Amino acid sequence: ISAQSDSDVLLEQIRAKEAEIKKLETDLGKYKSAFFKTQEQSKTLKNQIALIEAQINKLGIDLKITQAKISKTETNVRLYSGKIKEKELKIKERQTAISKSVRFLAYSDNQGFLSILFQSRKLSDFFRQSDYLINLEGGLYANLQSLAQDKKELEDLLSGQKEFKNELDALRKELQAKNKLVQNQKKEKNELLKET
Repeated sequence: ISAQSDSDVLLEQIRAKEAEIKKLETDLGKYKSAFFKTQEQSKTLKNQIALIEAQINKLGIDLKITQAKISKTETNVRLYSGKIKEKELKIKERQTAISKSVRFLAYSDNQGFLSILFQSRKLSDFFRQSDYLINLEGGLYANLQSLAQDKKELEDLLSGQKEFKNELDALRKELQAKNKLVQNQKKEKNELLKET
């Protein structure tokens, strides 16, 4: 239940970040239009400063969007990490069960058919033991199929997590570049202010 509620919390965080990104993108549209209006009027020094401020505001919203995307992607990475741990634990448990079944079947095979028959007190005990072994073999086959499916799902989870990590790296680089742009715009604004 704890793993499920952790996943639910992470999914809720992802949804919240998606909503935040949408809101910020709407704000970005407003700043873009203000930027373009000011750009048309940038004939005077005052208007140039206003243009730079509009660019700074637009970049500020861009930064917030990128930061929200980073946060969302980090949450996705944590979600995938949890799912990967769960799947790895499930695989280990299944491997242990398979190993025990194989050992028991090998032990039964080593005893031999007649030995098992003579060890049984009643003929019905022998048939129950035989049915148990047949069911164990069927269960072993089902466990092997499930193990193969679990391993495939684990590979998919690892691949998905890798994609999110790559996206996270790209977003962090984008954030650095945008931070530099903001600093350059602020520097340009200060230089214009010094000229006046």
